[in-house]
Amino acid sequence: MNTAHVLYRLEGAVAVLTLNRPAAKNAFSPEMINLWQDCLITAKADDRVRVIILTGQG
Repeated sequence: MNTAHVLYRLEGAVAVLTLNRPAAKNAFSPEMINLWQDCLITAKADDRVRVIILTGQG
């Protein structure tokens, strides 16, 4: 699941959520909050996920 401001990737049992809004120092916008929540729901629903890492670009 990739969107403009929040990226999601799965690496084995690790879900990596990347905030991708470096021009705004990855400050949350209302859109980002919704996207971040969607990514967390996706990770929670996936039985393979054991760890969630939150990181940022820039």
